[in-house]
Amino acid sequence: MAQSFLLAGLRASMDHADLTQSDIEKIEKWERIYKATNRKTFTIVEASAFMIDWHPAAYLNDRRKNLIATVAERIKATLINTNWEGGPYCLEGESPTKVGGVDSYSKLAYYRWARENYPQTDKTIDDLEWFKSIKTTISDYDQQEIFDISQTRFKPLNYGSKEWHYWKNKDAYTAEEMAYLILGIEPMKEGRYEEEEAYFQFILPLVNRIESKIEKPIPFDDDIPF
Repeated sequence: MAQSFLLAGLRASMDHADLTQSDIEKIEKWERIYKATNRKTFTIVEASAFMIDWHPAAYLNDRRKNLIATVAERIKATLINTNWEGGPYCLEGESPTKVGGVDSYSKLAYYRWARENYPQTDKTIDDLEWFKSIKTTISDYDQQEIFDISQTRFKPLNYGSKEWHYWKNKDAYTAEEMAYLILGIEPMKEGRYEEEEAYFQFILPLVNRIESKIEKPIPFDDDIPF
């Protein structure tokens, strides 16, 4: 099940002076509905709100409305119509799903878009709280792979958390544990079983690369004559 988009990280990055109790209640309601309906995509306006480090359910002043409108227009300008007869408009090669009759796309599609098109600001896209669930790794074929842990059971290893201190203070790590830590994910003992597809596609290739760098002891052979 997808993890909360706001309560741990995004709320901390939002402007507390403008975040009211009513906003928090609306945000929590939005997230409950998102999970209950098993949504995996976001409308362009929702994604644009997240990309200015705000939440689409929270109150929007004029400045934020303008910022969201600017990002939304940039996204719409890059949509590609895959059918001359009025077929779906794709974002970074991804066909939309409908949310309340409105085209919506995955966070990965928005991330791919933002890497090339996000407006120049004092933040990079990797500084945006919404995109911190996006992880980059290398496949067995040396190809860059990106995936969204908010759509898995994997948990982010948040800096300064109890779990972060636990793993920081360990004396040694298995190759599998280190693979998770490199990706900023809390090591998951049963990850290969509970998130089999994501584990074998994204975690295991990094485990294999780490293990390939570990020097193996040469077996002692009693028959060597010396």
